Amino acid sequence: MFQAVSYADSSEVNIWRKPKFFLQLDKYNSIVGGRGADVLGIKGGLEFGKKYRIGWGYYTLKSDIVEYIHLNPEQAAEAIADTVKARLKMNYYPICFEYIFYNKDKWQFGFPVNLGLGKTYFEYFDKHEKT
Repeated sequence: MFQAVSYADSSEVNIWRKPKFFLQLDKYNSIVGGRGADVLGIKGGLEFGKKYRIGWGYYTLKSDIVEYIHLNPEQAAEAIADTVKARLKMNYYPICFEYIFYNKDKWQFGFPVNLGLGKTYFEYFDKHEKT
């Protein structure tokens, strides 16, 4: 007389049972200081049912972005000049989540979300001590 109705699709329940490891190389193009910049990274983690990915990663700036930096008086006291060349550096460590909404043949489209911590800084390469 009464029939039990299950609202959970059995295929959705099975997605979470057998995750697979994934490893992905990334390359992004961006603009920094009006110039093109390449960001390279790697991320890995678990993929559930070819639909969801959860993982962690590491990204770094690979382009040589060199600027002339004017030093403050305290820094200039140790340098040969008050303006020096410096290279921009970046390191970023995200926690990643991705929902893949299309995955057929060789095409895959998803909605990635990356939340993380990182650091950007200038590394001086001609700041030599006065003798």
